[in-house]
Order: sequence, then C-alpha cells, then structure tokens
Amino acid sequence: MAETNKYYVPWAQMEQIDVAASSYFKSSSPSLWRNSYDKPIVVTNILVDSNSVTTASIRFGKRGRSHISDSFVSTLALHNIERLSNQVTDCAAPLWKLDPRFPILLSPQQIFQVELTDLTAGARVVNVQMHGYKLCDPSEPIVLTDRVTVAQSGSYTALVKTDPKSPVILTDFGLYLEETGTVAKLRGLKVRVSEGGLPPWMSSPIRGTVLFPSRQGGAAILEFRKPIEILPGETLEIEVIDTSAGAVTVYVGAVGFTEDRRSR
Repeated sequence: MAETNKYYVPWAQMEQIDVAASSYFKSSSPSLWRNSYDKPIVVTNILVDSNSVTTASIRFGKRGRSHISDSFVSTLALHNIERLSNQVTDCAAPLWKLDPRFPILLSPQQIFQVELTDLTAGARVVNVQMHGYKLCDPSEPIVLTDRVTVAQSGSYTALVKTDPKSPVILTDFGLYLEETGTVAKLRGLKVRVSEGGLPPWMSSPIRGTVLFPSRQGGAAILEFRKPIEILPGETLEIEVIDTSAGAVTVYVGAVGFTEDRRSR
C-alpha cells in the first residue's frame, strides 16, 4: 500500500491582552486559543509585542496542565531566536520561514487573498511574497507576488496566484513595506491570509508584530525546537501580570501548523 503524504496548513492566532489599572493580572480568552479542529495544532513560536511596556511579565501553557514556562518572565526577555532584529530594516520586510517538517501544498490555479488593514492613518504600499518550489521538480523555485496600495485607515486585498500548472510546496511568506519600517507601522498593519484552496490561516486579522517569527523588530520571539502540540479540545492559555498599577496593553501571538484535510 502506497504511503500517504502528509501536508499542513499554516495556523496563527493573536490576542490583545489589556491589563486594567490596579488589577495586575489578565488571562487570555479560552475561546480564542481552543483547538476546534479534529487534528492537533502544533505551535512552533510564541510572539510577544510588549507595546513599549517594560513592567509586564508573561506565563503560558496548556489550560488545566502544568505551565510550559514555570514562572512569569518579562515580555521583553522571552526571546531565543539567534538573529537580533533591527526595528527599522526588519520591520520593513517581515518574514515567516515555514517549517519544512510541515510541508504546505499549493494546488495549481488558486488565488490567495491577503487582506491588509492599516491602523496608523497612513497610506502604504505593500509587496506580498510567497516563495516555494515545484512539487514535481524541487530544483525549480517559484516566487508568487502582488504589490498593492493600502489606503489610509483602510483595507486592501492582495491577490497572489499559484502556478497555473504545477503544485507548489510553500517555504516562505513575507511582506516588503515601501516605507521606513518602524515598529509602530508594523504594529499598525493587520494581515489575514485565506483562500488558495486551503482553510484560512487565521480566524481574524493579526498584527504584523505577532505574525512573523523569522524577521521583524517588534516582538520577543520564542522558537520551540519541539513544537507544542495542542490536541483537539485543548486550550493554550497565556497569563500577563503587570506591577506598575497602570493600564497596559500587550499583544500575544502564536504561529504553527495543522494537518491539511487533503492528507486524509
């Protein structure tokens, strides 16, 4: 009997966690972080954008289980990727290098919709890029692109078309912003990827600083050598504490993969 190839779909989630003045503590919303699929979600990275807050700490793990981080750690310190990011150059070209352990298959003649929303009251030009290679010949690389202008405080959907004839294995997803790539501007850009013959990568748009784990200068990024496996019905839980007695906002994101239904 021939072995069935397994393919995957990128998965991403974020939450804006607002710790009210003098309350010191806020936990994530269980409904956002529960695995509602019938297959596991593997989380490869946690991303934390402290939003310039220096007094907040974070702890996380599976709800009802022991914490993965055994104590609260500063939101600024939860970082283990080797490359130190530059807030100007790297926030202009955020990148998600997809994990080869979880191959993503793009069918021919599909169109990805990459919804881009500006929250900073400034128009911007965005280049959307997906890189990969042909399934039938891995020596043939493929670069899929679209260049769009996002209106001030508006939304625009880039359309990225797959190869017309050959299935493609996706290896990278990134943006290039034709502007100075400050953290504030990347934080003010929300992204949602859908269509392309796959389930949406995320349930709702995600801020740029907590979506791109491989290159960007706005978040602390924790990479798991052994991904966290969230089984169907399980919930990832994030807790934030702050000792300043003032109201603070922290953005928390997670990215990973879940099994493509075409593997069945």
